[in-house]
Amino acid sequence: MEIQLPALVNAGAYLFHPSGENVFYVQLTENIVYYAAQFDFSATPTTLPTAGGTWARLASGVYSSGGTGLPTTTRVPRLIIDKATFGKVVGLTAGTYPSASATVSSAQLSNTIPQIHLTSFVVI
Repeated sequence: MEIQLPALVNAGAYLFHPSGENVFYVQLTENIVYYAAQFDFSATPTTLPTAGGTWARLASGVYSSGGTGLPTTTRVPRLIIDKATFGKVVGLTAGTYPSASATVSSAQLSNTIPQIHLTSFVVI
């Protein structure tokens, strides 16, 4: 199960894949092997990808030409957990993940037991 973070949608921090899907560079999934939530951080491109057809940016937002645009150097997005209630849901203590600025994709498993249930509802 993949969970889309509304904050990324609202910020325009994604690109349009030619298939019509939104492509995010941070994803939250469940990892049933480790009974954990898992954040996957992918390096953002410096130019629009070409694989699969013509990719597109939003008219406004983080990656738009009117916003900050695509980064000039590949970077991995970082997640700041500053609310204990959100951290409890995804199983991460307060902090920044990954802890240092990075250019290589990485993953972060929960460091506490996540409190995600089918009835959980969190607005980010």
